[in-house]
Amino acid sequence: MAVEIAASDAVIAAVRELAAPGSVGILGWWLSGRFRRTETLAREAAEKVEEKTEEAIQRHEMVDQGRHEENVKNFGEIRIILARSGLNGGGNSHT
Repeated sequence: MAVEIAASDAVIAAVRELAAPGSVGILGWWLSGRFRRTETLAREAAEKVEEKTEEAIQRHEMVDQGRHEENVKNFGEIRIILARSGLNGGGNSHT
């Protein structure tokens, strides 16, 4: 059982025109432009993400450095307190 499709002359002419070598070239050129635009947008988005990531890392590093400096200060104070009390672990045992 065959299915017949009725097509108007205008549709057939449009299909033939689209299949012409010049039309294929134009379609290729158009698609190429679309792909280039998509690539450009993707690159720009990736650069923005990279910038935001770098900013977040820098903020974290500043906070981390502040914590490190505070810890060094606190450990220094603890060493002084331990040394004054004789509990600095210098190998001297008090029995």
